[in-house]
Amino acid sequence: SNPSQAGDHIHANEIVLTLGHDPTTLLFLLEAAKRRTFQVVVAEAAPSYSGRATAVALAKAGIATTLIADAAIFAVMARVHKVVISARALLADGGVLAPAGSRLVAAAAARHAAPFVALCGLHCLSPLFPHDPALATNDFGDPGDVLDYASLPVAQAAPTRASVEAARALAIAVAEGGGGRGGDGSGSGSGKNREEGTGPSSSSSSSSNASSVSAAAANAAAAAASATCGLPHVLSPMLDVVAPDLVSLLVTDTGCYTPSYVYRLLSEYYSREDYSI
Repeated sequence: SNPSQAGDHIHANEIVLTLGHDPTTLLFLLEAAKRRTFQVVVAEAAPSYSGRATAVALAKAGIATTLIADAAIFAVMARVHKVVISARALLADGGVLAPAGSRLVAAAAARHAAPFVALCGLHCLSPLFPHDPALATNDFGDPGDVLDYASLPVAQAAPTRASVEAARALAIAVAEGGGGRGGDGSGSGSGKNREEGTGPSSSSSSSSNASSVSAAAANAAAAAASATCGLPHVLSPMLDVVAPDLVSLLVTDTGCYTPSYVYRLLSEYYSREDYSI
């Protein structure tokens, strides 16, 4: 979004809530502070806690800043005049793909009639809808950011990332019908036998290698399963889809639009053939 527009969307003495640390949002608020005096409430954005860096940067710039836990967002929303977040993508229905937690913030803002403003450049405009199979609406972060496995008593028996990847590679080799190091669907022993021209011996060796690889993959899977027994399964989604009915205004580098106007933007920036990319 164009930072010069920041002062047009944040009024004097408003309380603005933002989520996490994003360069676009930070620049927008810093530019707005050059023309207006306002307060900012920053959610810490667990598990990365990037909101803490945002709060420090805003406070150093002389902006009255309050840092809150994510669980307190709904509790403080009654005092918030506006929500400002940065979107990763602008979808064809007018909704946005934003950092995880944005959907809950948008719902709280709607409950308290606080405008939800999304910052997104038009280079983020997508002709895809949230239900399109071609659109990956989420990604997952490191589970270790949510739960420190090393601090758990059972962590001593937990498999390392290298061992898990090795077991996965082994399982893939078996699924592809391959075996050891040949990389062409056969083990090293079978390759040697082919070079020597011993057909029956080659077939027997290949079957033996495949069996040993299958046994190794099964053993690795069993070891990983037993080692992780008693550990919780951790998910760390990084994105949320915010529906267009929860978005009040889209601030872009070419102007401000409502979600209902996105279909016009699509016709201007995409040809009809591009809709099926």
